[in-house]
Amino acid sequence: IASHREALATGLDTGTWGMAALDNATLPEQLTRRLQTNTIAAQRVVAATAIDWQLRDLWSELELIICWQSELVAPYLDLLRRHCDGVAFRDYITQSSECIMAIPVRDYESGGLLAVEAHYFEFVPAAHQHEQQPATVTAAEVSAGESYELVVTTGGGLYRYRTGDCVTINHFENGIPHLSFEYRFGRTSSITGEKLTEQHVLSALEHTDTHLVLRRRDVLVFPRTGDKPHYAILVDEQTLQPDCDDKALQDWVARIHTAIGDANGEYEDKCASLRLGQPRVLVTDSASVAQLHKQFRAVHIGDDQYKPGVLRRERDLDRDIEIVREIHADR
Repeated sequence: IASHREALATGLDTGTWGMAALDNATLPEQLTRRLQTNTIAAQRVVAATAIDWQLRDLWSELELIICWQSELVAPYLDLLRRHCDGVAFRDYITQSSECIMAIPVRDYESGGLLAVEAHYFEFVPAAHQHEQQPATVTAAEVSAGESYELVVTTGGGLYRYRTGDCVTINHFENGIPHLSFEYRFGRTSSITGEKLTEQHVLSALEHTDTHLVLRRRDVLVFPRTGDKPHYAILVDEQTLQPDCDDKALQDWVARIHTAIGDANGEYEDKCASLRLGQPRVLVTDSASVAQLHKQFRAVHIGDDQYKPGVLRRERDLDRDIEIVREIHADR
């Protein structure tokens, strides 16, 4: 609206795209044949000139917006909320391909109430998640502020299925736990007791200036041995900006190192005591990155369902691939 108000209004008023580059282009007829004139909508777009214009100025019947509400996207939510007066603003339902886990019940809140009428749930305390046969607690026995792996029994035939999802209990409402998804178990790593999680890494990447890396979700972090155990940040050279030199990468990995320490005090302590070295950037080629992801993906998982993740617990994943550049955070 702020940048393309006139073009949008012109397109609605004339039944065109409203942008010269598109209107003058040779486009398939299927892309343009359904364009219609809508003078009233064009007038609404033109009228949305005030700083505090509202989405309902454009879509008068709008009642609900659904989008992620996690802390990581807070800066974008703040920009959107100023235009959403009178519109419900909910998180997504917390769910996986196996089951619905939690239902959002309030605006501007991440997570929701446990879906107690959908399935039967049990919880494995996070401290015991690594065990093969851990004891479970019921929804009535969980504690606020604690993290758990969710175990579900469904009407579809899953029996005491361990989801691998880490959830945190925020509070209770009428005895029902309010929870939010944190990360996937298994995507954790601990070389010397630092208990690094994927959420720590994602938070560091999100809060670090990452303009150097075009697709930061393609990076892969893993423990690495050598002169001093440390974490490697594997980056596809094709995702780097053309002018990204060694100094720029060194500054970037140093900021990531600081951000991880801010999120994880154990990591910071282990680095301060020199039990853990500072991270290093490893730049490799696209084929090597694809090879690693193929190695991690289960045979029965298709491309559309594969979630590559950012953190792996396997050590020295670079041993069989060619490293183009290796950049230390501390030199």
